[in-house]
Amino acid sequence: QEQEQEQEQEQEQEQEQEQEQEQDEPEAETVIQARLPEQIDIHWPDSATAESTQQSEDNSPTERAGKATENPPQDVVEDNPLHLQSDTTLFYPPARPRRKTWLWLTLSLLASALLAAQYLYFFADVIGEDPGNRQWIGRYCEVAGCELSPLQDLNKISSDQLMVYSHPDIPDALSVDAVLINEASFAQPFPSLVLRFENLQGEILAQRRFQPKEYLHGDLADMTMMPARQPVKLKLELIDPGQDAVSYLLFIPK
Repeated sequence: QEQEQEQEQEQEQEQEQEQEQEQDEPEAETVIQARLPEQIDIHWPDSATAESTQQSEDNSPTERAGKATENPPQDVVEDNPLHLQSDTTLFYPPARPRRKTWLWLTLSLLASALLAAQYLYFFADVIGEDPGNRQWIGRYCEVAGCELSPLQDLNKISSDQLMVYSHPDIPDALSVDAVLINEASFAQPFPSLVLRFENLQGEILAQRRFQPKEYLHGDLADMTMMPARQPVKLKLELIDPGQDAVSYLLFIPK
């Protein structure tokens, strides 16, 4: 009997728990429903409605007036000479073939090279006056056959150790010894020399110009170029101008 009573009590407790659960479930549903936000129905217009609305706006009085001014009648367009037609045709020149372009370019380069070669040929002396251009313009003249005159700077030639005395073998004659020095960095032709005699008043009593063949003797007779920075001894002979010639001067005429 005690077991039966316990079973009955357990059944009663289970029934009470089930009833309590059934009472709690509706309350939870009401709470959840209360917390949900309200649904708002939004109706979007379809495509047909949007097109009809746009057409109604385009057909407004102001739009119709603007279109009338933008698109004038055909007879007005024909009568107005200042009207610009909307349809414009552009004409592009035909493309030139590349072969002609390369041909003209090649001919232009050849003509420029020919002009440059002619300029160097006829003005080789002027260009060669600069010692810096002397080497390459000399090689060009060797190939082209142009003549290049030697460099010459008379300001770089000086005389020294001038001595005048009576000639030992010829009466009434004088002998002149001097030394020429080429102070330039390049060889240059022997210059002409002028010997002048003056009296006490500075008046010129006698003067003579000597060419290289007249003052180069012995081993120097065959030389045409003065070596750079080397002294060259020379000897001159002339008639004695007399006892009044007390001063003399040897110089290179410019």
